Amino acid sequence: MHWFGQSWGAPVCDPNLQVDVPVGQFCAGPCGKAIGPADTGVIIPLLSREADATDSAYHLQCFVSVVLPLDG
Repeated sequence: MHWFGQSWGAPVCDPNLQVDVPVGQFCAGPCGKAIGPADTGVIIPLLSREADATDSAYHLQCFVSVVLPLDG
């Protein structure tokens, strides 16, 4: 897992794991919006049966909502 934008103080925010903000890449989370230059988030590999792993960018809030859904 890599991260981009401003650190939010989590252990994942190791400076060695920071990458450039993937401006223009679409969020793989529920919003589906393009990542902007001031956005914060994570990049994780997306695995599928049909293809090799690809990197997927998520806004931080979208990633948290996918990992920790509050509707149940």
